[in-house]
Amino acid sequence: MPTVRGTIEAPPNVPDSATTVTIRVENVTRADTAAEIAGEQVLHDVSLRGLRFEVPVDTVDPGARYTVRVRAELTGGGELLTSQSVPVLTRGAPTEVTVPVTRV
Repeated sequence: MPTVRGTIEAPPNVPDSATTVTIRVENVTRADTAAEIAGEQVLHDVSLRGLRFEVPVDTVDPGARYTVRVRAELTGGGELLTSQSVPVLTRGAPTEVTVPVTRV
């Protein structure tokens, strides 16, 4: 079973802690439909600085495109979301990534 590992890169001007962080590996091959969740990790009450994650993925279609998506609910309000596409697993993409997030 492949595993996607990485670090979440939060901007320096946001609170250090989050109540919930959801990390998903999604199959984004089909542009006209919602992404399929290939794997997910949910963390609670964590520090965002240097936060590492590991998301196991049950099945990988070598012809598909996969990306990592992050949503962090900040302690005290607000959230952070993935700010750019982060490809993983197929088409020469890595299994170890850094995922930048932006406050929304």
